[in-house]
Amino acid sequence: MAKIDFTTGPRDDLWQLLEAFGLRPSQSRARENTTVNVSWMVPPYLERNELPAYGLKFHLSGSVLNAVILMRTVVPRLLERQYHFKTASSLEFITMLNAGFLGITQVGKLVTVYPRNSDELRELADLLVDLTEGFDGPFVPSDYKLDARGSVYYRYGEIASEEGQRDSACPEELNFEDTRTPVAPVPDWVIDPLRHRRHENTRATLPENLVVLDPLRQRGKGGVFRALQIDTHRERPDVPRVRRVILKEARRLGEVNRQGVDARDRLRWQYRCLQALEACPQFAEAIELFSVGEDLFLVMEDVGGRNLNEYLLDEPYTLADAYHILREVHAAMRAAHSAGITLCDISPDNVLIGENNRISLSDLEDSAGVGAPLQGGLGTPGFHPKRVEGELETGIARDYYALGAVAYALSDPHWYRRCREAVGDMAIWWDRPALPSHADVHLRAVIEHCLVEPTDFHLEKAERALAALQAPLPSPAGWLVANA
Repeated sequence: MAKIDFTTGPRDDLWQLLEAFGLRPSQSRARENTTVNVSWMVPPYLERNELPAYGLKFHLSGSVLNAVILMRTVVPRLLERQYHFKTASSLEFITMLNAGFLGITQVGKLVTVYPRNSDELRELADLLVDLTEGFDGPFVPSDYKLDARGSVYYRYGEIASEEGQRDSACPEELNFEDTRTPVAPVPDWVIDPLRHRRHENTRATLPENLVVLDPLRQRGKGGVFRALQIDTHRERPDVPRVRRVILKEARRLGEVNRQGVDARDRLRWQYRCLQALEACPQFAEAIELFSVGEDLFLVMEDVGGRNLNEYLLDEPYTLADAYHILREVHAAMRAAHSAGITLCDISPDNVLIGENNRISLSDLEDSAGVGAPLQGGLGTPGFHPKRVEGELETGIARDYYALGAVAYALSDPHWYRRCREAVGDMAIWWDRPALPSHADVHLRAVIEHCLVEPTDFHLEKAERALAALQAPLPSPAGWLVANA
């Protein structure tokens, strides 16, 4: 995945601390030039030519809860001995890192330390475990945990290799690619002096009546899976009933925010919201909430179909389809508001299109009570108002903004595709070109009155624009949005 590159860098407490230690933004080497990437900070003495092309490297896991104190503890000792390392530059960047926006394998990696030789490797293993004892952080999916104490992980991979450079330690008959998968953090052919210190992460197993079919999505907060549930609690327990369900996982410290709210807290909240909205057909049935070890799981009705993101990228659709989607999302939003809930994350990823064109909304763990603080999720770029002084709007106007953004995406799927392809470029989601003159007048009105900053929002105007979607389709009724 491409790097998220802050062009100026958020100067928060962590940035200022690292700057005070003498760290500077790292330099990313490209084919023809060197660019500054302020997502990461490095010591001034770091030289790529002193590092091996491939080798073992350490990652220190943490979160926004302990990042500053972790850096205060670790960075001075690394500088004192002139070890080579990089650190995440800001709390905002750590939030995105641990959400999995740079890839699920990057979760937890606040500090990366690069041993230059086997002696440094052993020295650092002891030092880092001692320094991080008592610290806690998310599990790092791509690595082995080093020792039960501390929050140190390690793996084998690229360190200072040039593009296309082969790993000279790899046997000739093999072709090593650093894919950062959790299958083999250290390949079998690598001599690993730390093998005996690996701390096995023994995760508890799911109940026997749940069979996972396939993963649908992975993020720092956990995974979403399609599964089968075997229900024997019936009048005839000898005849099991099997149904397809969605299984949502919430990991301990998954996407934890600065108030200490993590994925498990948000999943408990989603369960409560779904129970409150059980009479609304636009929301899935909440079947069961249970714990496995330190993680939490929610079993939900599988409404089937595809999400709107896939629909926008792959499917041609009519104006009638667009109206239907917006009407149903609007109905779901109104039902939630009536129940005292603001959804806070209406986006194409969370709008599901099932059998018989049933529209439903998912991912209510980022929702909040009307007027209450945000539960802690980042939301989806472009589908919430821009941040104002680091804060996210949480009121009803935020949901209408998201509905307007969905209407814009339905009006211009080419723009939406360009944004999806620009991995790592968050700003592009708020850079919307003017709609073409032939764009539907009713969709244009919804966008005009919903897709506005909260200070400019007028509920009555937005509702009038949305009510027009109930009217007969304008001519030509078969207007098609072409995705080719």
